[in-house]
Amino acid sequence: MDKIILGNRYELLEKIADGGMSTVYKAYCHTLNRIVAVKILKSEFSKDEEFLIKFNNEAKAAASLNHANIINIYDVCQEDDIAYIVMEYVDGINLKQLISKKGKFSEKEALDILRQICLALRDAHKNKIVHRDIKPHNIMINKDNIVKVGDFGIAKATTSATITTVGGVIGSVHYFSPEQARGGYMDERSDIYSLGVVFYELLTGKIPYDGDSPINVALKHLHENITIPEEYKDKISPSIQNMLLKMTQKNMDKRYTSVDQIISDIDKIQDGNSNINYFDRDDDFNTRIIKLPKEEVNEGINKNKSKVKKRRIKKLPVTILGITVILVVMFAILLINGGNIFDAIHNTNTTIIPDIKGKTIIEAQKDLEKSDLKLKIMSEKEDDTQKEGTILEQNPESGVKMRKGEEVSVVVAKEPQNIVIVPSVLDKEEKEAKSILEQANLKPSVDYEFNDNVEKNHVISQDPSSDVKAKIDDVVKLKVSKGKEVKQEKIPSFIGMSLDYVESNIGNFKVGNVSYEEDTSKKEGIVLHQNPKANTTHDVGTEIDFVINKLSKTNNENNTSNVSDLQIPVSKTITLVLPQKDNLLLSVLDKLDNAVVYTTTISTAVNQNVDITLSAYLGQTKVYDIYINGEYYSTTGEIVFN
Repeated sequence: MDKIILGNRYELLEKIADGGMSTVYKAYCHTLNRIVAVKILKSEFSKDEEFLIKFNNEAKAAASLNHANIINIYDVCQEDDIAYIVMEYVDGINLKQLISKKGKFSEKEALDILRQICLALRDAHKNKIVHRDIKPHNIMINKDNIVKVGDFGIAKATTSATITTVGGVIGSVHYFSPEQARGGYMDERSDIYSLGVVFYELLTGKIPYDGDSPINVALKHLHENITIPEEYKDKISPSIQNMLLKMTQKNMDKRYTSVDQIISDIDKIQDGNSNINYFDRDDDFNTRIIKLPKEEVNEGINKNKSKVKKRRIKKLPVTILGITVILVVMFAILLINGGNIFDAIHNTNTTIIPDIKGKTIIEAQKDLEKSDLKLKIMSEKEDDTQKEGTILEQNPESGVKMRKGEEVSVVVAKEPQNIVIVPSVLDKEEKEAKSILEQANLKPSVDYEFNDNVEKNHVISQDPSSDVKAKIDDVVKLKVSKGKEVKQEKIPSFIGMSLDYVESNIGNFKVGNVSYEEDTSKKEGIVLHQNPKANTTHDVGTEIDFVINKLSKTNNENNTSNVSDLQIPVSKTITLVLPQKDNLLLSVLDKLDNAVVYTTTISTAVNQNVDITLSAYLGQTKVYDIYINGEYYSTTGEIVFN
């Protein structure tokens, strides 16, 4: 797809879902450097002003929800004619796709999914948010088998006209509550009905109602009771059948009043200690689906009803007295045993709490079930060191005795909101690298070092490396190149040479301060001293200070009276054949005293023949050692200076 960036921030990467109201894209947030999901409303909704107002209000309300089983909403935006929601990206598939792939689920699997959906709905209902569009398409299962419910409150913005005119949206009619189908009042119990239909589909692999048109399906929700198919009556336990039918009652008042009641029934079933039984009468449903145990009926019960009633009335004062005595005794036991009256009476019905810290919610539930205990998620805590859904804390701690059937409260890890992905700034210019990190809400810290391979002022390395998680305002350490390190060479000896000779043969060094002294034992104009001294190693470009012999007029006349005694400097050019290299440091040393008489850096990539000019005094014979890059290369023959 062509590159599209919304709000100068969200780059759309690929389409991941397409529905009646919207299209969902996987996207990259350039501001926080993370993957998100972007849901874009279709054009017919984006142009409906009344709808957009409702949509924005409901989406912002849903954004306030913060729960491990709810898909977080990060942003609600509008750009020109495009309205969209930015939300948490869930790496997984929706429940509808999973049902299509797997078919029916086992009771244990279905109850686990149902419980997680209930936890999400409980958080929403506590915040006065009714979902209104519970269906498998809006329920995601991530790679850790954590349930994530999305689209909270969004359906409230949808008018009845919208539902009947958009083909993709009316697919939700299979999960409509009767009151939703008739356009009546809806509350938390409406979500419970739709959840019941989802539960039905989990257990059977199919929806309870189907029809030629959405209207036919809606009418069935209004007038036909949901029944358990014959082939499943013996496969689904009576308790779960009771739960399912309780959730999908046509009359709102006969349904569960809250998802907490459903969670409680799930826990009872998973404990295996209780039977769920809501329907005893044949007239509750068209088809009686629950096989209840037969109880013996006392033939004379009707005859004795009045007598029993009279006896109860007569014994009422005695009964009240007995109850009072029992309560007093129980209260005393309660005080003696530090509040644990249950253990005082039934001290054998306890279990040891297992260690569930560091485990996933599903793993923790399994461990607690083995000890006849329940899991209760008390809160979530941001933690960038653990996977989302990992148990961070438990109360009570492991190893403590606890009554069977009690709840162990846990704090669950949640991915911090202030986490960013570290961008790569390798080989970037220092200023650009700092800007990229600052835009990602990270702080750059810079150290410098020489590097022959990385251009000066460009990044050599970064810590932490790219594509890892970091917190906002974390420091990213950068190493920036100072370029190639300055090379060093040995300083030649210029003692006894003229200043003209020095200037011609100083090579990669510079003439520094020149001063004068008189030494009548030496010739006029020659170097008496130099600093730094010869054969010491210094940076290329170092200045060398010289002291030149300057004789007074009288001494100079005496010194020059015999011209034959003068040392006359002469120069001679020789040709060297050198190895073929781009950069080559050539040094020439006088073999007699190892003084460096010539040094330069040259390239022999094109021409290996190099001419150099050497100087000595007239009549001298010299032999020189040739060094390349500090390594001995060859020795010249005798060179006569004449």
